[in-house]
Amino acid sequence: MRLRNVGFLERPLQALTLQATALSAERARRRQYEIRAYLEAQRGVAVELERLVSERTAELKRANSKLREEIAGRERAQAALIQAQNIEALGQLVGGVAHDFNNLLTAVIGNLDLLSKKLGEDARLQRLLNGAMEGARRGATLTQRLLAFARKQELKAQVTDVRSLWRI
Repeated sequence: MRLRNVGFLERPLQALTLQATALSAERARRRQYEIRAYLEAQRGVAVELERLVSERTAELKRANSKLREEIAGRERAQAALIQAQNIEALGQLVGGVAHDFNNLLTAVIGNLDLLSKKLGEDARLQRLLNGAMEGARRGATLTQRLLAFARKQELKAQVTDVRSLWRI
């Protein structure tokens, strides 16, 4: 058995000494209860603080996760924007090159057309001229496709009655 709050008194005992010892023991016991209650309250506060810290940590993790998702979405949007800008720049470059190439082909086709009118009946020269004209026409078709790409037009092949377009 363990002894607690023991005070030793020696003989001869006076009433004042006994009274002072009893008051001192009572104060010490009251102080022990106060400290015990204080420590239990502090443990309760610590537990509550731990709970609050855990809740806040979970909230911060959720917010951080959401922020990371938003950052990833923004990075994807920026990448898509850069890709669109690159395609736009490529379209402008293709349009410029196609336009210049079309101007060159117009001169070539015009000169080939004039040359075909001045040539005689030489079949070999006509064949060479027809090959050059066919190549120039294919180049013109390619130029039209490039210009359509640059303008973001959809290419649709369709039959057209040319006579209906001419109104004389």
